[in-house]
Amino acid sequence: MLGFAVVIGTPAWLIWRAVALDPSDGGALEARFDSWRIDRGSLVFSYAVRNHSSKDARLTPLDTAINVVQTGDQAPVGTAMLQLPLDLAAHASRTVEVRLEVPEAFWQPLRLNGNLTSRMVDEFLHEALRELDGFELVNENQGVHIRFPRGW
Repeated sequence: MLGFAVVIGTPAWLIWRAVALDPSDGGALEARFDSWRIDRGSLVFSYAVRNHSSKDARLTPLDTAINVVQTGDQAPVGTAMLQLPLDLAAHASRTVEVRLEVPEAFWQPLRLNGNLTSRMVDEFLHEALRELDGFELVNENQGVHIRFPRGW
């Protein structure tokens, strides 16, 4: 019985490995919004990124870009930054932070109001980021597109 399992199991395992999801397959790499915060004049968005594939993914700065996704025709509110290289182990999850660098003028409406409450800041940010629909990480060489959705 054990011999039969080894004889049948080994080729089945090799075939499964050959057809298992690759990081470039749609949906193999998934991002879910976790939280956001303000850090030194920038907005930092935290995401849980899961690699559903059976292969590790390594995204390097030379061929990977992070883009701001807007809902309207307006210019992006800022520039997205992501620390690279980004290593995503097979069948694993990790926290990834996308930093949105905004111009100094972005904060001007808050500076005009001296008595700010956290609710006022939250309302300002929700309104200022109304057109921001998230981010997209793109690596054309590996065929990787990860959508970092809006969740705030």
